[in-house]
Amino acid sequence: MIVKIVCASNDTFSKLYQKDEGEYLIGVDGGAKVLIKNRLPIDLAIGDFDSAQFNEIKAKSKNIILYPPNKDKSDLELTLNYIFSPEFQTNYSAKKRIEKIIIYNATGRRLDHYRATMNLLVRYMHLPIEVIDNHNYIYIVNSRTTFKKTNYRYISFFAIDPNTTISLKGFKYDLQDHELGMYDNLCLSNEIIAEEASLSTNNKKVMVIQSI
Repeated sequence: MIVKIVCASNDTFSKLYQKDEGEYLIGVDGGAKVLIKNRLPIDLAIGDFDSAQFNEIKAKSKNIILYPPNKDKSDLELTLNYIFSPEFQTNYSAKKRIEKIIIYNATGRRLDHYRATMNLLVRYMHLPIEVIDNHNYIYIVNSRTTFKKTNYRYISFFAIDPNTTISLKGFKYDLQDHELGMYDNLCLSNEIIAEEASLSTNNKKVMVIQSI
């Protein structure tokens, strides 16, 4: 099962969406309206919807979770919490293993919301989460990972864990056993030049950002 989470920021989902067999579509607050606009089924809607939104979204959603407007966690964080909850695991994951979680419309104009999304990506890095928009593809890896040339020209690596050592092979700028600090920008804007490139770490986690 591929879980696709559609948030309420700038709509890039409408251009990027491609149907996958067995997908599970979640509309986060205004993201549910994006799914309705695209005439897609809403398996789950989560948010603090106003009354006008709620009536339409409730009518077109298989399941809905309504939260109060004043809360300590963002709608996206509540969504990820729910996916990891025993209820969701019992009802859905036990039947179909979650292969991937793709988050759309979460990297819009507000830098505070973007940073919050990156914080969640790190916090829930035990889940197979990807964040995607029209220009970027963001995810976390550890150990050895291979990459092939795609439409993304640039690829950058940022250490999440302390004492991270990485090696890069098949890139414009290769490295061998480099200690990449948590605030080190050395691996910004690299490029894949081989048919297949590889990243190796000492089992530490690294954020990968591929950009057009």
